[in-house]
Order: sequence, then structure tokens, then C-alpha cells
Amino acid sequence: MNQQGTNGTFDNKDLDIAPTLSHLVELGDKCTTIKKLSSDVLQRSEKSGSTLANGTSTENLIQPIKQQLTRSFVQLRSLNRKANLEKAADKNSKM
Repeated sequence: MNQQGTNGTFDNKDLDIAPTLSHLVELGDKCTTIKKLSSDVLQRSEKSGSTLANGTSTENLIQPIKQQLTRSFVQLRSLNRKANLEKAADKNSKM
């Protein structure tokens, strides 16, 4: 039985999984999407900060965007974990 790592994740070496190229490309695409979203969030926050000349805090405007970005990262980690577990199950079923 596999043990969960100290940081709450499963390591590939623990699952004895060698990701395929297509798997890595898919994750790479998702990381690129998240990076683009991060850049968009920063640009929006900078624009919001520059348009609020009356001293109003931009934190209320930025908070929903930060939450959306956090959810995107969580979804990516979940998809990665699920893919790794599916690969481990496939490997075990072939044994």
C-alpha cells in the first residue's frame, strides 16, 4: 500500500510511475494555462490599482481572482494525482 508523503502528496517514486510523454505534455499545457491566468490576474490587479485614485483598497477586487487562481492550482494537482493513480492501477493490473 502506498503512503501519503509528509506534504500531503503522493510522489511518483512512491507509486513507481514513469509518466508518458503525452501525460507530461498534457500537464505542461495545463501549467501554461495557469501561468497565463496568473499573468492576467497580475495585470488586472495593476489596472485596478491604478484606476482607484480615491484610496479605496483593491484587496476586495483582487480577492475573488486570487480564489479562482487557487482553485485552478488545486484542480491541476487533483488531475495530476488522479492520472498518477490511474497509471499505477493500470500497471498493477498488468502484473
